[in-house]
Amino acid sequence: MKYYAELLGQTIKKARLAQRLTQAQLAAKANIDVRTIINIEKYRGNPKLEVLFFTNKFTKNRRKRNFQPRNALRKSSSSKIMFFD
Repeated sequence: MKYYAELLGQTIKKARLAQRLTQAQLAAKANIDVRTIINIEKYRGNPKLEVLFFTNKFTKNRRKRNFQPRNALRKSSSSKIMFFD
């Protein structure tokens, strides 16, 4: 999970800075509390699905692989989900 939190936080921060927005401005744009943005960028918290939809829309076309692992998910022979980096 830490990998995804870091990827989300880095992606949001890069997109926000590219648009020259403060954390408060982005929070206002997303209609969420500024602490939510701060927590995401510090790899903390567990954002709601609505926040994730906004962040995906906000970062669209800024990164080709928003919040996806480097390689596809694969199932092992024991049908456990495994990640491959």
